[in-house]
Parts: sequence; C-alpha cells; structure tokens
Amino acid sequence: MVGTAEDMGAWLVAQNNGGRGPDGTRIASPRTLALAHSPSPASGSYALGWSVGQTPSGAPIVEHGGDLFTSTAYQALLPETGHGVAVMANTGMAYGDAQAVADALIALLEGEPSAPVVGTALAWADAVLLLLTALTAAATWRGVRRSRHWARRGAERPSVAVMRLLPLAPPILLLAAVHRIVGFLYRGRDVAWIQVSYLYPTLMTLLAVAALGCALLAVVRVVALVRERGRTGHG
Repeated sequence: MVGTAEDMGAWLVAQNNGGRGPDGTRIASPRTLALAHSPSPASGSYALGWSVGQTPSGAPIVEHGGDLFTSTAYQALLPETGHGVAVMANTGMAYGDAQAVADALIALLEGEPSAPVVGTALAWADAVLLLLTALTAAATWRGVRRSRHWARRGAERPSVAVMRLLPLAPPILLLAAVHRIVGFLYRGRDVAWIQVSYLYPTLMTLLAVAALGCALLAVVRVVALVRERGRTGHG
C-alpha cells in the first residue's frame, strides 16, 4: 500500500470518528470499528490489526506498528481525547525510530515529559553487542596464533581433534539460519536474511564476526593439524 501523510490523517480521523472521514464520508460503522478495536478473549491485548493498552499516563491507547526492509511505521489512537498519531520513517531499525518519535508526540499531547527518541536501553544493548564483537575478534586472533599448539595436542588422535572442531559450527549455522529463527519468533512470518541485518545490525555484526572467525579458525586448525601429522609421521 502507498499512502501520504494526509491519507494517514484521514484514516485516523475515521477511526476516532465513528467511521466517518474528514469530509463526513462513512467507511465503516461504529460497531465495526468497536469490534476491530476489541481484543478477543484468546488474544490478550491484540484486536483486529490493533493492540490495546495504556499510555505512560494511564490513558487508553489503540496502536499498531511494523517494520520492513528500510522503513518503520507506527500509528496510535487516543480514544479519550480523540487524537491520532502516525509516524513513518525511512529506516529499518526496529523500535528505534517511528514508534520512538510517536511516543514523544503522545507524551507532548498528554503534557508529560518525553523520553529521548534514542532509548538508553537500546544504546546500552548496542554497546554490549559491539564489545562482544571486539572480544570475539580478539579470541579468534588468539586461536589462530595458537593453532600449532592446538594441532600438536590432536596430532595423534584425529578423531578427538575433529570433535574439538565441532563447537565452531554453531555460530556459522546460526548466521545462516538467523532469519528463520527471527521469523519463528515473529509468529511464523516470512523474514528475509537481509531484513534481519536492517532490523538488528549490531547483532548481525556480532554473528558475522563470530561465524567468519569460527570458519577461519577451523581452516587454520585443520591446516596446522595436517602439517603436524606430516611432520611427526602420522600421515
């Protein structure tokens, strides 16, 4: 679907105005909208495309958000005041843009202090993931430098050496299948691998460094093992 800010405004007006748009044209009955905004007993807070909850001040809110490859979007209705908010952003960073801006607008409408658009928790999460990335790269370099020592320990028992290589496989498999895991967590949605990179770039950076490091370490260790067995006459 393609729409403008004016289209989104008209949509929200109709949602808050009994199904009538800005010019009075009816697109839905009040009963239809009430049903669309009412969660079923089995769904918790989720209604027909809308989630029902409360703002930080305790006012009712009806909201929906989403993200794609390079965009995020969020819309919210405040039934008590009749306000509606819609934000669309040209970025695929989940939870960092459209909804954060909308939360600040809702706080402004309610006369409440707004939190920074870039959340502190997200900044800390990115910092931790980047630190883990650096530690992973350092561990890979250390493993590469110690590959000859590793090969000496496994030269006489190749089967044991192979078993000691198996722990290097999970990061590689996880990087290859991360989109399927995210799709499962998103309740079975079809998520492309590259989309996960847009949504969670620091996490994907960590996974990529870990996977490439494990692959490099496996190759270096196998080469070192073959050379060590040849040197000691175990070929």
